[in-house]
Amino acid sequence: MRYLYFIISIITLCFCSQTMGQEDAQQDVEQPQLLEELHEEPQQPDYVSLLFAGDMMQHDAQIEAAYDSITGSYDYTDYFTYLAPMSAAADIAVCNFEVTLGGKPYKGFPTFSAPDEYLDAIIDAGFDVFLTANNHCLDKGKTGLERTIKQMSDKGVTQLGTYLDDADRAQRYPVVLECRGLKIGFLNYTYGTNGLKTTKPNVVNYIDEAAIAADVKKCREMGADYIIANMHWGEENTHVQNADQKKWAKMLVAKGVDHIIGHHPHMVQPAEIITDADTCKHFVIYSIGNMISNMQKPDNAGGIIVGLNLPIVKDMKAEPDVWYTQFHVSWPYESGLKNYNAYTPAVPDSILPEIEIEKRNAFYKSTRDVMSKGAYIEEIIQ
Repeated sequence: MRYLYFIISIITLCFCSQTMGQEDAQQDVEQPQLLEELHEEPQQPDYVSLLFAGDMMQHDAQIEAAYDSITGSYDYTDYFTYLAPMSAAADIAVCNFEVTLGGKPYKGFPTFSAPDEYLDAIIDAGFDVFLTANNHCLDKGKTGLERTIKQMSDKGVTQLGTYLDDADRAQRYPVVLECRGLKIGFLNYTYGTNGLKTTKPNVVNYIDEAAIAADVKKCREMGADYIIANMHWGEENTHVQNADQKKWAKMLVAKGVDHIIGHHPHMVQPAEIITDADTCKHFVIYSIGNMISNMQKPDNAGGIIVGLNLPIVKDMKAEPDVWYTQFHVSWPYESGLKNYNAYTPAVPDSILPEIEIEKRNAFYKSTRDVMSKGAYIEEIIQ
């Protein structure tokens, strides 16, 4: 419409340059009106858009593929070519950072230490919030935990889930971010850390009912309009949520959490709407799967991005405004390319080798089957 106004105004100006008198006077009145419409400020949305991505992994094959022998550095630019427009467009983009930045030697499974360039690439892709309470956060012990926190702090991003000590946690947790006057609280907890013990005075947020209740209370005291719990839970390599996940989801809602995003199983699990005693509706997705990894099971090779739009005028009795899009990870030893990439359904088959087309389509079908078993969420093709 704005382009139409612009064309009309140009035609009118050309015509009026050849006329005199009353028509010129009329044009003098009308022209500023058109210019005002051309310079209208875009209307602000009446919601805040959140985006959640799954497990950001770094296996040995990924580290090797990213290495540039000429510069001696690591390049992850290709990872987010098709995903960055979505994460950059969100008001707040959140990911599960399931590695440490423990320094050299860099290592994949089972004790992850990723190059610092990996963090840089994720930040460049538009992610703002990094979750670090997961089963791999102690892979490199005290050094890995503390260096990960420092690297994220130095780069100015929001990190939550692991802390230098109790004082650090008290100062930085819970996280409450403000956007368009709306305050949104973020919580993050893990079921465990692969049997590794936290070295004092470091702190890891484990799933604990009393701690969660206290954190929710503090979140509300900090003015949070919404509280989102990001949970590292469940069993690996299954599309089915377990009894503990269901129990904890109900506990979180009972304690005052509004919506819940799940990580850890490395596969997508269904969504659910929990309706509480006040008929308020709480969105839960039990797992959004992997983001980027080298895990070899067909349904590990990707995941979903979930978008959650939070109305500025809060109405928890309305259906949650939520959507998802899928992506499938391309492996260099199949694509012939140097690095890994994540392809969304909008990426044409023509740029992929036949084997990747078959795998991608099978993954998309499997994911849609899983999502159909839970609460309905609209799939967006991007």
